[in-house]
Parts: sequence; C-alpha cells; structure tokens
Amino acid sequence: MRRFSIDRLRIVALCLILLGGVAPATRAQVASPQPRPPCAALSTVVDLRDLIEVLRCELGVAWTAAVADDPPAPSLEQLIGQKLVVRMSGRQPSASLLRRIHHGRIGGVVLLTSNIRTRTGLVDLTRTLQRAAADGGQPPLLIAVDQEGGSVKRVTWAPPTLTVPQMGRIGSTSIARLQGARTGAALRALGINV
Repeated sequence: MRRFSIDRLRIVALCLILLGGVAPATRAQVASPQPRPPCAALSTVVDLRDLIEVLRCELGVAWTAAVADDPPAPSLEQLIGQKLVVRMSGRQPSASLLRRIHHGRIGGVVLLTSNIRTRTGLVDLTRTLQRAAADGGQPPLLIAVDQEGGSVKRVTWAPPTLTVPQMGRIGSTSIARLQGARTGAALRALGINV
C-alpha cells in the first residue's frame, strides 16, 4: 500500500512540476489533520486550470499519506539510550529496567551467571526483555553473554565444548569454526543475539 502511495506521489509531483506549483500538507498538518474535501474526479475536468487543481489536490492527499506513514524520529534521549548496554540484577527484570527498555533508553542487556538458572527461565527472560522493546516500538534489544568456553561460560549447558586453549592446541580452524557455529546457534535459540 505504501509503495502505491509513493509511486502515486511521484507521478503527481512530476505532473505538477510540469504544470506549475503545489501546496502539500506539512508534518504539522498531518499531526493535527483538518478534514480535507475530496478531490474532484478527473472526469469533471474541462480545462487546464481544473486539471491543475485536481492534480494539486491528489498530490496533497498522496503527500499527507506518505508523511503520515513515516515513523516518528527518535528523541535525543532514545538515540543515546540505544548505545547503552547495561547489566541486570537477579533472574527477573525490574519494572524500572522494563520501563527504560520500553521507552528506548537502553539498547542492550548483558546477562551474567546470576541472571541464568535454567533453559526455560533464560528463554522467558529474553522474551520478556524483547517484548518490552517491541511494545514500546523500539528496535530489537541486544542481549549478550560471555560464552568463550572454559571458565568464561555463562550458559553452562550450551557450547562451546572446548576451551580456547584446547582449540589452539588442536590447531584446526574447522573445529574452531564448528565450535563457534554451534555456540551461536545455541545462544540464538535462547534469545541471545550478541
């Protein structure tokens, strides 16, 4: 539907450029729209002046629809917040954390061992965090863990099965790549995307 509006806008704009002038709706007018009388049908056009008026009206309608479809620009607070990655206390997010995610004041959460107990609990946690962002119309949240293997393995039941020194001693890039791919797939299935 939006594609049609933009194409229609381009066609009408080109016609008006060739025929001379237009006054489309501004963003302020879209925010508090006034009732717009319907455009006259092309079948009622009797001269060039009527055609120009119909085209001006059509461009105004198309422009208003195109501007209204644009999402609002993020605030400065949201732009700064999207760069913040914070840690969480406990296994359940606080109301304050969820509110900040909902309003776009946080771009990501790093989960630590203290946040993770079971597979089901972790999946529920990541879904709750992502739902807070989605319900607020925010981009997907970055959810991260340290999962290097060995002593740095926040999700104890997930790969890698080898430590970094073990992979180094084996010296096989294909084994290292396989460990990384399995780790990434396991974390993705849990809702962890970094």
